[in-house]
Amino acid sequence: MHTSTSDNGARLDIPGLEDACGLLGGKHAWLTRHTGDSCQLVNVFGSAMEIDSSLHALLMHSAQNSHERPVVVMSWREDSIMCASLSTQREADGCTYILSMLFDGRFELTSSLAGFVDGLRCSIQALISWQLSKQKLETIQASCMQPLSCACCQRIRSSENGWLQWDDLRYPQSGRGTSHTYCEECTLAIYGKVL
Repeated sequence: MHTSTSDNGARLDIPGLEDACGLLGGKHAWLTRHTGDSCQLVNVFGSAMEIDSSLHALLMHSAQNSHERPVVVMSWREDSIMCASLSTQREADGCTYILSMLFDGRFELTSSLAGFVDGLRCSIQALISWQLSKQKLETIQASCMQPLSCACCQRIRSSENGWLQWDDLRYPQSGRGTSHTYCEECTLAIYGKVL
């Protein structure tokens, strides 16, 4: 399991894992991103813990069967792990997300705790969706704000119209052409002897 976000993975800030862990009595909580057979650690609350192959297998099994049981409590070693699916379908980044908590000893998901977990799942899922949408919009805006210019001919690349001279670029964007004149310095440099 990866312990940090990959270059193509969105970075997520999920506050409240500590509070949720405290309310449920857990000692560790973590959020994982799932795509196919890969599982990536996104956020962690609690002291450092080793995620070995048996825990990784439990997390993958939970993610692959989340459509049948969105919240499952399993025994692991002498403790309990609760895995709660946060995604009913793939998110904007093509991934699904699972919230997991580790509890000392046996943990029973009572009906009142199940209601709390459902509310927590909905809140974190909404936060993930919002952050992914915001990051996608920022990426689009950043790509629009940085036009590419050819280092040789100085033309500018437009996503809609290909490579254009800088003075032709304004027309497709605004419907207005560019008027040409000479600035004072160029006028003096070109026509200084005549003037």
